Amino acid sequence: MEAGSWYAPLWEWAEVTGCKVVLDHYPAPERRRSPGDWWKQGHTWCLHLDDAVFARFDRAPDEVTRLTLTWLVHQWAAEEGETGYRWLEAELRRRLQTCPDETVAALARPLAAAPQWPFRAEAGRLIWLQPYPVHPASRREDEDDIQALLMEVVHEVNETVEAGWLTLDDGSAGVWLFWPAIGEGVPTPKGAADGIPSGLDLTEMRCRLTQLLQAFGADLFVAYEAAVGALACSAEDLPFALYTTVLTWQRRHLMHGSNRLYIWQENPLDTLLVIQTNSSIQMFLQAMAMRLHAAASEVETCALPDDLQAALVGLVHANLNVSEAARLLYLHRNTLLHRIDRIRDLTGYDPRNFADAMTLYLAQLFLRHR
Repeated sequence: MEAGSWYAPLWEWAEVTGCKVVLDHYPAPERRRSPGDWWKQGHTWCLHLDDAVFARFDRAPDEVTRLTLTWLVHQWAAEEGETGYRWLEAELRRRLQTCPDETVAALARPLAAAPQWPFRAEAGRLIWLQPYPVHPASRREDEDDIQALLMEVVHEVNETVEAGWLTLDDGSAGVWLFWPAIGEGVPTPKGAADGIPSGLDLTEMRCRLTQLLQAFGADLFVAYEAAVGALACSAEDLPFALYTTVLTWQRRHLMHGSNRLYIWQENPLDTLLVIQTNSSIQMFLQAMAMRLHAAASEVETCALPDDLQAALVGLVHANLNVSEAARLLYLHRNTLLHRIDRIRDLTGYDPRNFADAMTLYLAQLFLRHR
């Protein structure tokens, strides 16, 4: 666990008072206490530092020491600003309400490190979940019970996960999870902004998260979508992990996640799609329009009807093998050939040609989700 810089004076006080100080994590975000609050846990005195971490003293400090440390922790907290889970939730709330282009632009710049590392695990991935479909909701009388049940389901699937409930400004609510890295020897990524994949087993993670989403449906009767960000191993990595989580969520419908589960870096093509800005997407569509000798405003006419979109997707998934695509689509081969001809007549692109097929495929993704 990384301690915030403002914890350091505690060690000096421990030496002065002769007390041994141990930093410990709360099992869940602690909202009842303020920085500097004291309480007893059995025979141990505890000092609240932030919503993620508290200090345990092996013997009772005298009253003057407690009052002094209370004042100092208040000052340290005021100077440091939001730390622990509060920093994470404030950043999530702010980023989830910005446009994707701003998040892409932020990722292109060096990111400042988080104030501290708030989690018990040394490495893991941040996850954002919201009900499907997303809709604003006013507070319900049973919301506290729903939150408790949801967290219970999370910890039944993985008891090591840290989680928090977050209500956004529009009234919609979601859940953040910090999913510890699976297996040992996960390397710390150097230069997190490079987005280098790590030793986290994404196949196992997808399996466990799929199990979690299914449990939400079976136990809570609510369908959820989940977006997973990049690996984080330190406070320096955490902003990149948070931003990639938000961007994956904002552009999730450009990705091909099954079970409404979208994971950053799992598919390089998906990663390429989600980091496109609206202006770059528009330039791509304008280039497509030029090939068709159409005005840029007429690009929308290139959006294919549902049956032709399905034919195109099936052909791409079958590696442009018409017979295999017909089998996947449960179509007669001649029916599929007829649809391919219709696509070519409508767009001027032949989906049996690799370059044309990929151009059409990307265009349909962008046009469908504009």
